[in-house]
Amino acid sequence: MTNLGIPGTEIPDWFSREVVNFATHPNLTIKSVLVGVVVSVDVEALDDVQAQLPSIVDIQARVIREDKPIFNTVLNLMGVPISPEDHLYLCRFKHYHPLVLLLSEGHKIEVGRRSESASGIELKMWGIHLVFENDDDYDGDEDLLHLSESQQSVSQRLVGFFRRTDQIQQ
Repeated sequence: MTNLGIPGTEIPDWFSREVVNFATHPNLTIKSVLVGVVVSVDVEALDDVQAQLPSIVDIQARVIREDKPIFNTVLNLMGVPISPEDHLYLCRFKHYHPLVLLLSEGHKIEVGRRSESASGIELKMWGIHLVFENDDDYDGDEDLLHLSESQQSVSQRLVGFFRRTDQIQQ
């Protein structure tokens, strides 16, 4: 998964919902950064240009060193909702993306609106999860092992999150 957008009001509870302070782990390499956001769109408040875009371009992730941004990237939130219901977007930045490559001990990652962003877009919630080596490497059927959520791969935890979300909506 690189990008996903679906109707939803929650992000997985195992995502950090505040600024993440990056710390290296002994013998483990960071593989990716998952960013989740819940966004509400007031279609009537969007300007003509923004309403015609194929994605929401108002939300960004930042890497910060010593309280100064060293890298900003707009999240790829594909598909502007045509209804006012909240939408969940998940973005995975892989190891070769600057958001991951630039991370060093003590750096921070945060999510927010671009300062020049237009009205009509509300960032309701955001969260970040750092994926390290071996966090998503299991090849077997984890359902058969009855692992606790903290022992599951990132992919399996996402499957569980979407199953719970789907059951709640039904």
